[in-house]
Amino acid sequence: ILGLASAYEKSGATADSWTMLSEFVDLIKQSSSDAVQQRQLLTQGTELAKTLLKSVPPSFKQRYLAAQMLYLSKHYEESLALMKEMLPVGTPDADFFNLLGLVQGALNQLAEAAQSIIHAIELAPERADLVFNLAGLYQKAGDNKSVIKVLNQALSQGKRTPEIHFALG
Repeated sequence: ILGLASAYEKSGATADSWTMLSEFVDLIKQSSSDAVQQRQLLTQGTELAKTLLKSVPPSFKQRYLAAQMLYLSKHYEESLALMKEMLPVGTPDADFFNLLGLVQGALNQLAEAAQSIIHAIELAPERADLVFNLAGLYQKAGDNKSVIKVLNQALSQGKRTPEIHFALG
């Protein structure tokens, strides 16, 4: 997929290149392959995304994809900078604010991260994954009371996922 994305970029078909990068990100998120191999592929994908960002002015969706690539390859500061640029120009959705919170959490900006994910939950209250991410931030901050409160609240709202049940033991 990355080879095809790169070939599209070189031929000037940037939209097709972005499409291939999107498929690549979906595969990486689902993959349980070797961490070293994943890191190498993410490095290649991230470099291609950076190149594409510089070529044709990217859409909000393409910039979000680049921010995901940067986050997955642990380039947290670059991902955060790109996402902050995106805030005034796009229509951020729950996924955007979830990623923003994850990036902020990776940078130990825990209060800001919690607010971003809380905003994501407000935009998509039915999504249990967002609640689970918020609980993870509280756990990282050492606030176990809030972890239990958020997870129990999710269960009482019918958000029953294996992750939530496992987290509560």
